[in-house]
Amino acid sequence: MLGLRGDLGTGKTTAINYLFDKSRREENETHITLAFFFEGRSDFESRTRIGMYSALLYNLLSRASGFGMPLWEKTNEWITRASVDDLRELFLCVLLEACKVTRIRVFLDALDEAGDKEARKVIADLRRITSEVERVATGLTFCFSCRNYPVFTVDNGLEIQLGEHNREDIKHYVHFRLRELMHASHEYLLETFSSIITEKAKDCFLIAKLMIGSTQKLLREHESTAAIIYQLSKPSEEFGYLYRDILRANIHRGGNDPTMTMALIQWLRSSIRPVSVEELRCGLISDERFSPLDDGSVAILTDEVCMTSVLRSCLSDLIQIEDVTDQTGTIKSLVRFVHFSVAEWCGRPDEMAAIFEVDASKWVGMGHDRISRACYHFIRANSMKWDEPSTQESSGRHFRDYAISYWFDHAAMAEAEGFSQSYLREELAGHRGSMLLAQWAKDYGRQRLARHSLTMAPSVCDIAVAFNIVSCMY
Repeated sequence: MLGLRGDLGTGKTTAINYLFDKSRREENETHITLAFFFEGRSDFESRTRIGMYSALLYNLLSRASGFGMPLWEKTNEWITRASVDDLRELFLCVLLEACKVTRIRVFLDALDEAGDKEARKVIADLRRITSEVERVATGLTFCFSCRNYPVFTVDNGLEIQLGEHNREDIKHYVHFRLRELMHASHEYLLETFSSIITEKAKDCFLIAKLMIGSTQKLLREHESTAAIIYQLSKPSEEFGYLYRDILRANIHRGGNDPTMTMALIQWLRSSIRPVSVEELRCGLISDERFSPLDDGSVAILTDEVCMTSVLRSCLSDLIQIEDVTDQTGTIKSLVRFVHFSVAEWCGRPDEMAAIFEVDASKWVGMGHDRISRACYHFIRANSMKWDEPSTQESSGRHFRDYAISYWFDHAAMAEAEGFSQSYLREELAGHRGSMLLAQWAKDYGRQRLARHSLTMAPSVCDIAVAFNIVSCMY
């Protein structure tokens, strides 16, 4: 077992992603590479052992030759209802068989985002699994990344403190990247820029990476040497100054619409779980703050490629797009902030108000209100067509899951921030409203409805009471 530990921004995710990508490129019949990334700001499955074991099991069973797929076909439906103990035992059982014929490498990123208690349970499980498998085979390895808390010991394994060993690596990285960006005749400037960046970054890889991005933009804009040195040398008390400069530069240099940039930030910051590029595209199309075309689409969001281009233009260096496989085996291109500190900064009303000229007291509620309304518009426009075979695999199917799952959660959070959700009472009145709520309840499912003490035919008032949406009660 290998543990990569370190403080904020020291490069834990970068290091584990490099190891994972290298292992995956080398993958063949002799070894299988598995991965799970914890997401503390996401839904329950993405930050607990239930989600971890479900995802790892699917990936392992779908790729292990011989015994894999037949077993997966029998257990797929069962897994969605299994307890964490049952999932762990099944995972161990499959590993014991698989490791007899192949090597297995498992990568777990951001373990600390599972929370102190859950992270300790993960480590305890890994110890037991490793011990059991070692009795019959030697082909299992675990690699995880985690901040310096919670505190635990990696038994019979290796732990690397990145903050204590990465300064020389950061120096080499900065020098290498600058050499890619600058002409060979500018050796003196390269050394000057490199010295400023490495001195400011110290043991923080994230700062070095972001400053390289800023330098690249300044060079492309043909800024003077003095201007570049001035920008790089600006005092930094926190990460926020970098994020602020990057965001403002993206808006100014790219000629991007601040309204679109603000919408993207609010969607990414306020979403209850990470959203995919396609989910974000469908959500924005349903966002009433944009002007739809006659065919119901937004001109610059015609497909996933266009959406990706908009994201990279508006939020360059602040987001990353990565393909991940969830616990159902679905591959999605998820949009994430490059670091959790970016998400925290984008949630600071004072910072966002200064950039987008909005009321700071309304920033948080505004994000939840726009998503709540977008979920409503999407469901209203599509719910009657969901059972048609021709629409079962439509491009909006992933956002359908999000809209159904979190419509009223966003409404409740918007209400708590002072944004009345009385539109629900108005829009869901009458026969058509009852039909829409019945379709929502059908897709939401009996189990989740029962948790909120709701029936399969809820009224607006019932939902308002269940989710504490005061403006729609009685």
